[in-house]
Amino acid sequence: MHDTTSWRTCPCDPCRDRTRAYNRNYMRSKRKDPAPRLVPADSVVDHLTALRGAGWSTRDLADASGYARSTLMRVLRGETRLVRSVMAEDLLSIEVGS
Repeated sequence: MHDTTSWRTCPCDPCRDRTRAYNRNYMRSKRKDPAPRLVPADSVVDHLTALRGAGWSTRDLADASGYARSTLMRVLRGETRLVRSVMAEDLLSIEVGS
């Protein structure tokens, strides 16, 4: 590893080989799992709003989901239009009445 550059941008042969291997593995994993990695945040925002209306605080949501409060607030404020599909599944699995 070089002190001044990332292995993804370094022009030396070992770093270029590592970048190629990373990209090859990434594309293989994408072909194996064609599910979208990012999904629209609309349903997540609606669900989080319903949870907040049911008395859940942002801290409670963060504790229950394992995501940072700042991340949840960015989604709630509409600062992000897309969320990771795994995050959407995690947040949508929290029941409003629990």
